[in-house]
Amino acid sequence: MPCWSATVGASAVRGLVVLRRLAGDESGASHIEYALIAGLAGTLLIGAYIRLADGLDTFFRALSGMLDGVL
Repeated sequence: MPCWSATVGASAVRGLVVLRRLAGDESGASHIEYALIAGLAGTLLIGAYIRLADGLDTFFRALSGMLDGVL
């Protein structure tokens, strides 16, 4: 039966090997960059909507009032 510390040591070495391999692998980096850009764009769009919502509501209510008078 293997010693507990030897088993843990072997697991740690395997973990380090996997981490080194993942650190050298850049195949998914562009996907992550695109996801970050999409997230930023979504955040900016939501912020712009929140900022413009009151003004747009006022505009369309005034337009609706004008159209009610004409129609």
